[in-house]
Amino acid sequence: MAKHCDVKKVTRDGGGVFNSSLNRRRSRCRCALRRKERREVVRRSGGERQRERERENELGKGSVYDPQILDEYFNSRPLKVTARIGEILAATSRGLLASVALPQQKRFSAYREIIEELGPAFMKIAQTLSTRADLIGEELAAELGSLQDRAKPFSNRLAYKIIEQELGRSPLDIFEEMDETPVAAASFGQVYRATLEGGQAVAVKVQRPNVLENIAVDIYVLRLALNLVKKLAGMSRDLRLIADEVGSGLFSELDYKMEASNAQTFAEAHVNLEYVVVPKPIFQLTTERVLTTEWVDGSSPASLFEEVNSGGADCKDSGALVKLKQMVNMGVACSLNQLLSSGVMHADPHPGNLLFTTEGKLAYIDFGLLTIVTPGHRHGMLSSILHMSSGDWNGFVEDMDRMELLKPTVDKKVLGSDLGEMMGGSSFNNFKKLLKVMAILGLKYKFTLPPYYVLVVRSLATLEGIALQVDADFKIVSAAVPQALYIILNSKRSFPSEVLESFLLKPSGLLREERIAKVLEVLKDKNQPTNRVNRLGERGEENFGLVPYLRKWYDVFQTATVALREKPVALLHFWFISIRAASAILRRALNMRLGKMKADVLK
Repeated sequence: MAKHCDVKKVTRDGGGVFNSSLNRRRSRCRCALRRKERREVVRRSGGERQRERERENELGKGSVYDPQILDEYFNSRPLKVTARIGEILAATSRGLLASVALPQQKRFSAYREIIEELGPAFMKIAQTLSTRADLIGEELAAELGSLQDRAKPFSNRLAYKIIEQELGRSPLDIFEEMDETPVAAASFGQVYRATLEGGQAVAVKVQRPNVLENIAVDIYVLRLALNLVKKLAGMSRDLRLIADEVGSGLFSELDYKMEASNAQTFAEAHVNLEYVVVPKPIFQLTTERVLTTEWVDGSSPASLFEEVNSGGADCKDSGALVKLKQMVNMGVACSLNQLLSSGVMHADPHPGNLLFTTEGKLAYIDFGLLTIVTPGHRHGMLSSILHMSSGDWNGFVEDMDRMELLKPTVDKKVLGSDLGEMMGGSSFNNFKKLLKVMAILGLKYKFTLPPYYVLVVRSLATLEGIALQVDADFKIVSAAVPQALYIILNSKRSFPSEVLESFLLKPSGLLREERIAKVLEVLKDKNQPTNRVNRLGERGEENFGLVPYLRKWYDVFQTATVALREKPVALLHFWFISIRAASAILRRALNMRLGKMKADVLK
């Protein structure tokens, strides 16, 4: 789905004969043989799916994770667990051997092959790591990046068999045309392009066989390992809960009917973002193991990076690099909107799940993992972004409490002091350092980790990793501050005045002029990629929306006035700066109008 490539298609003509769209004469016999072979495969393995369904019933539905059921299932299958532990240990040994015996490029290729052999759970972890070139290096990140949409596919025969079993008919009876090879393959499934009888192009995602049991045994082994660590370290906290969070997320991705529903929920929540595209699911052709959606034409980040890398020294101004920058800009804006505004968040935004469409929009094409951030948690995150940027760590601790990260017994003043000492001032440009500090303090103060928070941190880390590949100076906190300001200043919901007060004022009580400038920049909607109000310096000053700007200026003027009403000196300073800014805009608008009138006279 993410790549344009020449693939063979199987089509159906009016007489019921199956032909190859690339060479009808030469492929008639081959297609008939394939059809016969597929039917034989279905007959031979008719009982396989029944046995797989029985295993699924014992483990529970694919979308519901229950650690008790998991324990009961694998406690009665010690040989399977032992065999899996042996496979993991053997793979680890091969990896260690490759690290000392192979040159770097072959070593990274060996790592990728080992991960693929270990199965879906390990591939999922590798997909996340592949977005963090700043942590694992660019070459290893590029190698693991192939697992996002170019993993080794499973057999087409099995894929066709699964489609027939799930939809009740052969895919060649359902679709007018269907590619014979997948256009993308990832950890849990692979995607085919097909055409419905009315001519509509669709994407058909087919789940890998036995994926539920493969993931379940890995989660069970992880639970065993974490429980052993707990006992050896003499810890009171049940570390198996970490495995349960991972398992719950992975299991939820295995029900494609739920994924179709997630796509619909995500689309409805972000209908106001005109630059975001969500392919509509086709529910009548969707089951737990087969998902059919609209087809979206576009380029994946991987293909754009390949184009940039092949451009050599002249790639800086290449079309592919421009598209990547636009894609990152839209991705950052959309992700922060999800987190801070809508609360409906795509929790797995790795590059294999994104496309830059032919219309220049951002398409999300996988919704296996969605998380909902409640209004209270969103409020806490909005405040925390401003507190981080101003180095107000006591305020940040209050935000952590609002986000339910702290136990009631935590001494907030001591925690705030520790944060300030370890961060050494503002973390405005160092999200990575903040995560490290939070991990250290999390052990000391025994932070709670709500499910939404784990997914949010993973999503933000992935987003920052993608952006860093395009812009080495990208900072997620820097990008989030204008977005947080935009939401706070334009929200109908009232926020505590101290949130803006701490952002706008210095400890001495004087106004931070650079922060006021940032507020005024937000008025121009520079972080709204496709806002109808055109931006100065981007589409030409003649298109600047004066009336919308002044309306937003007045809203901000009111909001900031309320926040600073008990600081008269700062309030007067703010009024002076704001009125001066509004006057400058009016003068600019007047000059633009006069210039246009003069040009019309000259014509």
